Amino acid sequence: MDFFSDKLKKYISTVVDISEDFNFEQFKVGRSNITFKIFDDSNTFVLRRPPFGLKLESAHNMGREYKILKVLNENGLRVPKPFYLYDKEGVIYR
Repeated sequence: MDFFSDKLKKYISTVVDISEDFNFEQFKVGRSNITFKIFDDSNTFVLRRPPFGLKLESAHNMGREYKILKVLNENGLRVPKPFYLYDKEGVIYR
């Protein structure tokens, strides 16, 4: 899969504690956002992104998902801890 270009891998390694040569696997279940497990010998993270192509403006809102998970996590609920939100065009949204 060409989604994980060298440029993207380098960028990800600057925002979370993972090596540039991390491994990845796409989760095969789910019908909404594209979800990957990214991992190296020390750490494991989940990367989510909207699907490629056209989508409704209000659908696949990663910013909304990030904010909700952050608030829930900060209030002691057992949800995944969000580490970073990239909400610009560029490295990830190409």
